Amino acid sequence: MGPSDVMYIKSRFAVCTSLQADQVWIQNGTPVGMSTLTLFIRGTVPKESDRTMYFDYDITNFRKDGKTGTAGLTYTIEPKFPMMSPAKAQVQSGGPLPLTLTWDELSTRRPTAHFEHTARVAPGQGTGSGKADAVFAAYQPVLTSHVPPGWQGNGTSGSPFMMAPRWDAAKYLRNSTGQGNPDNRGSAAFSVVTPLKYSKADGAPERGVALHVEKAFNDPNHTLPPTPEGKKIPGQVPGSPLHRLLTETSQYERNRILAVQNCKKYWGDGYAEDGAKECDEFPMASTYEGAAQSEYDPHAPKGNFSVLPVPATQNRDAGTILKAFYMSNRIIEGLDDGFTISVTGEAVEHGGLLINSSKKCLEIENSSEDNGARAQQWDCNGQPGADWLVQPTDDGQYVNIVNANSGKCLEIVNSRTDNGAPAQQYDCVGIATQKWQMQGNAGNRIIRNVNSGKVLEVENSSAENGARVQQWDNGGQTGAVWTQG
Repeated sequence: MGPSDVMYIKSRFAVCTSLQADQVWIQNGTPVGMSTLTLFIRGTVPKESDRTMYFDYDITNFRKDGKTGTAGLTYTIEPKFPMMSPAKAQVQSGGPLPLTLTWDELSTRRPTAHFEHTARVAPGQGTGSGKADAVFAAYQPVLTSHVPPGWQGNGTSGSPFMMAPRWDAAKYLRNSTGQGNPDNRGSAAFSVVTPLKYSKADGAPERGVALHVEKAFNDPNHTLPPTPEGKKIPGQVPGSPLHRLLTETSQYERNRILAVQNCKKYWGDGYAEDGAKECDEFPMASTYEGAAQSEYDPHAPKGNFSVLPVPATQNRDAGTILKAFYMSNRIIEGLDDGFTISVTGEAVEHGGLLINSSKKCLEIENSSEDNGARAQQWDCNGQPGADWLVQPTDDGQYVNIVNANSGKCLEIVNSRTDNGAPAQQYDCVGIATQKWQMQGNAGNRIIRNVNSGKVLEVENSSAENGARVQQWDNGGQTGAVWTQG
């Protein structure tokens, strides 16, 4: 069997790996033929409101040459969990695996033999400093071959690259209540270090912070405060990630105090320029690696951080993007999880919630995946239909607002231009009514439709669940003010 040492990561909710199984057929010490197949495994967490992980097994690329015994060559396909932490945690498995079939039986399902394995860990079995109810595991698919009698060799077994599923539940993560079913509280993700992308492109809302992070990575010894030992600021590579700090409020506050003290020390008491700028610190105050790390960790170097006054709106927008990143990627607090920062010169899409001034979320009714499903507001309860991706259009001038649950674009019905025309979701086809302008900062957004020039609002600025979302002339109404977070 061919070795596999690669795992492909799309996100913390979609990973895949593979294994090629080659069989050389030998009689009387002489190779007389060969057969091969490839096993692909995709691990996904399709819904944040469900703790079930799905592992799709696809066997394909069947090929044989020469003289073979594939009619009797059996393959056993078995998913295993060689590690569980805590060890007492129980996995509820579903699907037909493990199973044993011959090469010929598998190949009759060309082009692909498909099997699905599901894995779920109920809440209440985890650890994570008592804060995340996290269960960590290693997931190992195993493919074992058995050579039929009359052929030399005893068969072999192989395993693709191991996956690392995690189940969690915490009050600060979505689906914290299970939406009325406590047995479904929390969700799942793969334990991979994922990057938060900040854009330094002209016009990017977080540009000032992105430039600060870039300098902290590339030229740390010319950032402030200076340190005689030199700096090596974490957060750039998976081997030295950042870790989320949330409930340790005293450490968070101490991070901020030290950062502001240093901004005043090196730029003077007027560094804020009457509110035009704010003191940005990296690593962020919401990480264990913040400015005060050495006061809480005796092994941490002192002064291993950077501060810089940046435009206030850009600092706040970067903070909003960070909060959305924490939420949408299910970053748990503590040293059991980590993330990195990636600075790019391209425009970046950012996911998360769109919250109206009513404190309710923009969502697709019933989290529908259908074309034409209407947009409305509802309490923010972690429902999948309230998760959005703000994606730059190809020309970079506007954005598409894409529902992460359905993959469809927010638009105005029938490209209408009149007041009161409702918003809905539909397949993304690049038309003007699916293009939007995000105006203002992330905490005070006006969302303007490119086709009509009107703004997205909640009808009559209602605070009720189910109030429809529509377009209207911008008259400063509170129902047209959104927070991206």
